[in-house]
This record gives sequence, structure tokens and C-alpha cells, in this order.
Amino acid sequence: MRRLCSAALAVGLSLAACKTGPNLSTDYGQTARENYELAIGEFTDKDYEEAIQYADFVRIRFPFSRYAVEAELLIARAEFAQGNYTTSQDQFKQFYKLHPTHKHVLNGWCAYMAAVSAYMNAPEGFFLMPPHYQRDQDQLQDALVELAYFFDHYPNSPMHPLAIKLQDEVRRRLLEHELYVAKFYLDRDRPEAAIGRLEDGPQVVLGHRPRRRGAVPAGADVPEDGRDRAVADDLRRAAGAAPEAPPRPPGSPLPQVHPGHLRPGRRQPQAPRPQPAAPDRPAAPQAGRRHGGQGRQAEGGPRGPHGIAVSRDRQDAEAPVPADSHEPAVSEDSSSVSEDSPAATEDTPDRTDRRHGAGSNGEARARRGLPPADLERLREPPLQTADLPGVGGAIRSRPEDFRVREVPAYDPDGRANAHVLLVLTKRGVGSEEAVAEVARQLAIPRAEVGLAGLKDKDAVTEQWISLPAAAAARLGQFVHSDISLGTAHPHGNKLRRGHLRGNRFTIVVRDPVVAVDEALARCRAKVERLRALGGLDNLYGEQRFGSDNLTRGLAALARARRRGRADFLLSAGQSALFNLYLLERRARGLMREVLRGDILKKTATGGLFECTDPATDKARLDAGELGITGPMFGSKMRAPGPDTPSGALEAEILARAEIDLTTLQGLGHTLEGTRRPLQIAPLAVDMEAVHDDFGPGVSLSFELPSGSYATALLRELQRPA
Repeated sequence: MRRLCSAALAVGLSLAACKTGPNLSTDYGQTARENYELAIGEFTDKDYEEAIQYADFVRIRFPFSRYAVEAELLIARAEFAQGNYTTSQDQFKQFYKLHPTHKHVLNGWCAYMAAVSAYMNAPEGFFLMPPHYQRDQDQLQDALVELAYFFDHYPNSPMHPLAIKLQDEVRRRLLEHELYVAKFYLDRDRPEAAIGRLEDGPQVVLGHRPRRRGAVPAGADVPEDGRDRAVADDLRRAAGAAPEAPPRPPGSPLPQVHPGHLRPGRRQPQAPRPQPAAPDRPAAPQAGRRHGGQGRQAEGGPRGPHGIAVSRDRQDAEAPVPADSHEPAVSEDSSSVSEDSPAATEDTPDRTDRRHGAGSNGEARARRGLPPADLERLREPPLQTADLPGVGGAIRSRPEDFRVREVPAYDPDGRANAHVLLVLTKRGVGSEEAVAEVARQLAIPRAEVGLAGLKDKDAVTEQWISLPAAAAARLGQFVHSDISLGTAHPHGNKLRRGHLRGNRFTIVVRDPVVAVDEALARCRAKVERLRALGGLDNLYGEQRFGSDNLTRGLAALARARRRGRADFLLSAGQSALFNLYLLERRARGLMREVLRGDILKKTATGGLFECTDPATDKARLDAGELGITGPMFGSKMRAPGPDTPSGALEAEILARAEIDLTTLQGLGHTLEGTRRPLQIAPLAVDMEAVHDDFGPGVSLSFELPSGSYATALLRELQRPA
């Protein structure tokens, strides 16, 4: 007991000593290269959490920089190093599909690491737990699928010898499971089931044929995850005994176990693992550099990809970069693959029938229900103007290049003695941080400060806030270098979230890939195309999902989880389903077609009604009187009739993700749901050339309704560069 307390105290002190992450205003660099080098430095220091934050900053802030591609790969490597193998598997696969000409895709390393991630996610024997061969083997099946993709696409890869050894080890473990199941049936006097398993099992594992439907009798009690109460005693007895060697299938040699893939605790002798070349660490700039701090480690102690025991400081946990390569350098391939590229659309054989990753049961459900093609569409939505060239360039080179002015829903009403409305202007400060500072200096509770919405941190923003009327007399006392308060106007009520009409943006795109005059011409051509298509598709931007909340959000919806971060994850999953619905309508040519049952929104009043006469409502849609809305699924969302074409399409979207509408309705106030317009129209963008000390650029000024993303429009204008 004393040892446990001491260990807990040591862990608590070590976690308390770690910093929570880089401070956005002081620690991030000004350029993509500087932040990427900071990410490499943290990765080399084994501070993987901060490496991911810096790399994610590069990926989002400088999406068209050549360093953004390397940042994506670094995030996958950091997730692997932390033991987050489900996430790393997804990210390695996403990387080799989006960047097929990258050198670590061409040499097969990324595809190999996807297979290693799946293998590392497989269950391993642990104290008081059943042996690995008695538990779910879906992760090992995933590893075989990933290896099949590797062998098919990269036959000359330098990783080929390691992949063969990994395949042998995966097959050996699957054969152990087949033997265990056969013995299970024999112990219960079911010899026909055992024979079928012994005959079919090796052939299935070795890939000679699929499992026969008749190999296991219907209704047989197949053990699952070692939790069947009827066989609990047998599992305990089997836990201490090594399985017998599986029968040798006719005509096929039994895979030989390579010692380099064995994990700690196995009885086979160990062989030295081939050591990859150590990655070179680039010289990181000193400004804003943070040192120290260990990244969080996977619970129970992570394992190296080839079975080498990994200590808590993860000395051997680095993902094995090919031996002929150093730290992944910046590739010449700096752009994503177009949607019609074979590398971007091809799927691994049987991928739709396998469970991808080994996350929680809810996540597995979502991944089984939502095909990989849909997940790829959500991660990289097709452009509306993909056939027109973009301008490239970078945004947010400085806060003044990204300005946001809130458009209020109403003016101050002049009623005195209750509240006051005023404009808060901030630079490089988050909305919550700014409001907390206002409350502190004016000596009022934070809860008494009202605001309509949150604004970008790395920007110059103007937004309305409300204060108690009594605090207006102290406004002259407020002093802050990056926050200022405007004139107070009497108002009868506190400002509430959502009480805004929209936002007015002025954004400068610096360093376009063409001359400024040509960049202006390209932007005008793209805006005209968007107008011809009815407007900008109202997709949620990538900042809604972060680096991995898309699949987590869908998983949270599937199991209706309501704990911890679940509210945020539920919203992310809800937004992902809306995006999928929009993209599906676009793919079917239904963005400007009205279906019976569509929930339509009146432009003048905002009122909603269900379409019963598509021909009449189509004319009103073309005249700008109406807009089509999409589902934000929830307990109170207005849904189309179930027997209408619109209702059938919404039901199809839920069915793909294996999410039950009644489950969502059971969430109550946690996820009420609403309707969201599919398009933003009319679309007006003012443009002008910029020539100043900070480099050439194009200034874009436009207004978007509340809840819409400026990055959705920027993505259309900047890509393909």
C-alpha cells in the first residue's frame, strides 16, 4: 500500500510539473517554418503533446505552406509515439491518400506504419486479463488489411522485409486464436464445429479463402472478449497455459515467427531490432522556444512496434523511419490530391467490412457504419470551384490581416438602469480571456458580462458585450494594451449567446502564388462561379473538428455519450452529419432542387415550413425567397415526413453512421438540434490589391451569417493553388 501511495504521489507531482501547452500569444512563431521547427524540437524532446499543438498550428494557420504537409506527418508520428495507435493508423492512411507523391508515401513507409499501428492496437495479455488469443481479433484483421494494401501498392519498398515479418507475426497470433476457438468447441462436445474451425481457420488467416458460412453451426456459443459467464472458469484455466501449435494447412507453410516482432513477456528468444537512422533535429529559433516536459504516455506502458520493451521515457518508441531516410524533410509535394485522383479515392480491399482501429465500442460502430469514402469526403470536402485555379498564399500572417467586426442583431434600446451595450475591441486575445479581464478590472462577476459569440484569438476583432449599468461608471478605469472598450449605450436586457446577425470580415491573403493582379482575377472568377451555383456551401470548417474530433464525435453520437467532453464531441458529430448531408445532396445534384419534405426557410422572416409542392417552391428558391435547410440532428429538430424523399435522405445519412434517431432524441437538452441553411446567398465579396511592408496580397471583405465559417470561403479562393 505504501508503494502504491508513493507511486501515485510521484505521478501527480510529475504531471503537475508539466506545462499544459504553448501560449498562443507568446510561444508560437510568426512563420510556418519557425513553428514546424518548434514542433520538431518538442518531438525530439519527447514532448509529444506540444509537438502536436505546434504542428496542428502549422496545418491550420498555413494550410498551403509546404510545411503544412510535413506537419500532418509529424502529428501521425507523435500520436504513434504516445501510444494512440487508433489515431495514428487513421492519420497515416489519410496522409498517403492525400499526398501520394511525398517521399515517405512513395517508399511505402506511411502504409507500413498504418499496418504497424493496427498491430500495436491488438490486445495483449495483462495481469488479471484473459490472454490475447481469447479476445477480440479485429485489430489484427485490420493489420492484415493494411499489409495487403502495402504489398499491393509498394512491392519494391525498403520496408518490405519488415512488413513480411510483421505479417508472419500477425498470422501466427490469429492462428493461436483459431486453435483456442477449436479447443473451446471440443471441450463442449461440439467436434463438428471444432473440425470446421481447424479446416477453415488456417486457410482464412493465410488468405487462401474466406470463412465458410457453415464452418460454425448457427447458435454456437462463440466466446467473445473473454467475458462469457458460461465459460469464465475455462478462460481462467486457459489463461496460464500456452496454446498448442495450430495444424499445418495442406499446401501452405506455417508462418514462422520473427523474433523482432515479439512483445515483452513472451518466451521466445529476442533478436536485435534493425535500428533506423536517427532523425536530424533542425536548429530551432530561440524565440518562443519551450523546453522540458514529457508527453503523456499510454496507460499500462506503451510497446515498441517490434516488441521491444519501452520505458516511460519512450527511448525506443519513435516510429521507425526507413533506414535510408532521416527526419522527414519538406517534400516538393505541398498540395492535397484532387478529388478525382486515384490515390485519393481508392480503398483497401474489404475495408468497408473491417473495423478500423480499436477505439471504444461506439467509435467502432461509427466507423463500421460510415464508409471510408464518406470519412474522406468529410476530412477533405470537394471544392465547388475545383476546376478554377486558386491563389494559394497564407492568412493570419499578423493579427491585423484578419479582422472581424460583429454585426449585432439589434441596436441598443435606450432603456436605462439595467444594462449597457458597448463594443469590445481586442488584438491577439481570446474572447473568454478578454471578458474575464473586463470583469476583473471592473470588479463584477464574470457571469454578469454578456456576449453574443466568441471571436478568433489571432485577429483584431470587434464584438458587442453587455455590462450591468452600475459598472458603466468605472469604464474609465479599464486599461489593457490589447483590449479597449467603446462607448456605453443603455439597454434593457443582458446580451445572450447567438444574439448577432453575423460577422463582417476583412482578411488579407499574403504572398499569393501568382502576381497580385492575377490573384484578383482568380478570386473574382471563383466568386462569380459560386454565385452561379447559388451561393457558398455552408459547410462547417475544419476548426470545428480539430485534429481527430470528427470520428470521435460520430462515435459519441452513436452511443449517446454525455460525460466529460461529450457535449463538445456530440456537437462535432452533429456538424459532421450536416456536412455529409450537404455533400451528398451536392453529389446527387440536389443543391438547387427542392424535394418533397424539404424544410425550407423564408429569406424575409426566417420562418420554416415543409415543402409539399416542389415545383412552386423551386421557383421561389430561384427567386431568392427561400433557402433549403439541412439537418442538425437532435431531440427537437424539425424533421421532414418519414415517407418523403427528403426524409428518406436524412434517414439514409443516419443509417450510414449507424446512429439511431430515437437515441439522439433521448439526449434531450444535451443536443436539441436545429435546421441550418445549405448555402450562403447572396454572396458579396469586395477585393483590392495590397502592397505594404508585409508583402503583397489580396484584401477580401465580406459578411457571413452567424455560425458560418470564413475559412470555407477562403478554402475555395485559395485552392487549388
